[in-house]
Parts: sequence; C-alpha cells; structure tokens
Amino acid sequence: MSMKFPVGNRKTTTAFRDLVIISAIFILVSVLVDVFRVFATFQEWVREQPQWSEWRIHDYLFTLVILALALGVFSLRRWIELRREIADRKQAEEALRESEERFTAFMNNSPVVAWLKDPATWTYRYINKAFAEVFDITPEVISKKTDFDLWPEEIARQLRENDLRVMSSDRTIQTSEDVPLPNGTVHHWLVFKFPLRTRSGKPFLAGTAVDITERRRMEEEREKIMHDLQDAFANVRTLSGLLPICASCKKIRDDKGYWNQIEGYIMTHSEATFSHGVCPECMKKLYPEFIKKT
Repeated sequence: MSMKFPVGNRKTTTAFRDLVIISAIFILVSVLVDVFRVFATFQEWVREQPQWSEWRIHDYLFTLVILALALGVFSLRRWIELRREIADRKQAEEALRESEERFTAFMNNSPVVAWLKDPATWTYRYINKAFAEVFDITPEVISKKTDFDLWPEEIARQLRENDLRVMSSDRTIQTSEDVPLPNGTVHHWLVFKFPLRTRSGKPFLAGTAVDITERRRMEEEREKIMHDLQDAFANVRTLSGLLPICASCKKIRDDKGYWNQIEGYIMTHSEATFSHGVCPECMKKLYPEFIKKT
C-alpha cells in the first residue's frame, strides 16, 4: 500500500507572496509618477534631445512600459522558482518511492505476518507477503474485508476487542491470539498491535504476529513430561537410615515397635517384591536326606 503525506500549504503561501509583490509594484510606479514626477522629468529630458523632439509618451503608456518590464522580471523569477519547485517535488517523490520500496522489500522478506487496518471501516489496508501466503489471500481481495468476513465470529470478536483496546489506549499491546489457517487448523500467534498515524493525523492500526504453535506444543509436552516425572517421584519409596534388626531371627522392628519379617518390612517400605527359594547351604541343613539321594 502506498501512503502519501501532504506537503502543506506551500502553494497558498507562494501565491499570497506573489500578490503582495504585484501590488507593491503598482504602488511603486504610482508613487514615481505622481509624487516624484519621474515621468515629467523623463519627458523634459526627451524634449532636449534633437533626435527625439517629436516623440511624446502618454502617462499611461509610460506606466504600462514600466509594469511590463516589472512583470517580465517577475515572470522570469517565477519561472525559475517553478523549475526549482518541480525539481524539489521530483526529488521528494523519488525519495518517497525509494522509501516505500525499501519498506516493501523489508516487510516481504520478514518471516512475521504484518498488516494495517483502517479503524474507520476496520478493513485491511495493507498485508505483507508472509500474511498473503499464510492465509492464502491477495491484498486486493482483503482490502475489502474485515475480520468478521475472514474468520469465525468468536475469533473475529476476539481480534476486534484487542484492536479497540489498542486504539482506545493509544498504546502498543502484546497478546496471544488463536487464528485458523485456510485448512481449518487453529494456530497460536504471538501478536504485537500498535496505533499508527500519518502526518495528516489519520489513524491506522498496525500489527505483526509470529506463529508460536510449535513452540506451545513443545511447552505443553515438556509440562506433561515434568508432571509425569513428579508423579513418578511421588510414588517412589526408598529405605534409608538405621534399621533395627534382630541378630538371631533377622526380624526388623518398625516405628511402632513391632517386629516384622525382613521381606514383609521391605515390601511395605519400597516397591520391591520377593520370590522364595532355598539356597544350597540351607538345603543341606534342612533337607539332608534329599541331598544324600542326589
């Protein structure tokens, strides 16, 4: 979008100055003719010249000649000023064109989506290349649409509320908005919105947004992993400290003073389970007849 700003009332000032100059010339000629009798002196000098003895000039003709000379000088000056104004205007237009080209190139190569809205109608007045590609829409089409023409009503209402908050406070805001892509999948956006005014004072609402859908998904996965780890740690039971155990029967005394079988105590205070068997040494003691047979 090309936005041109008014240069001001320079033409009005120049025209008023020219009117003042022309009026001053008329007044000066009248003073020379009527007060200082310049014309009469000139006529007397002409009569003294032999070759001009028959030449006579009327007052009005003399005045017109003087005015013609003055206007000629004045026209030459105005022509020079006009040429200078044209050159300055061309230079200003060229600088503006280059500035717009730099701005367009910068915005079209930016990975963020950017836009400009007119608060008078809330239609889009500018979108960059990233916006057009992400939402599959051209600047010509979107220039006639509002958020309610593009998105579901609930989402459009959320966008409009944030827009109104920016314009009413006249401040930049940072927020997050959920806006779907053309395929219907809702993406999460980190949004910066701010008011923008031209030199003439016309307000616009500008905005940029970054797609943070993947980042939010990773954050949610990380939070889930942390929650699972916390649950796992909460369910882990470990044995530590000094355990009172019988030197003969190997029973362990618990905090209440009861003596428990060692395997029962460990199973109660940890996640360990036991399976029972007989070691070779105990087999000889407990079942000697079985050992002899084998």
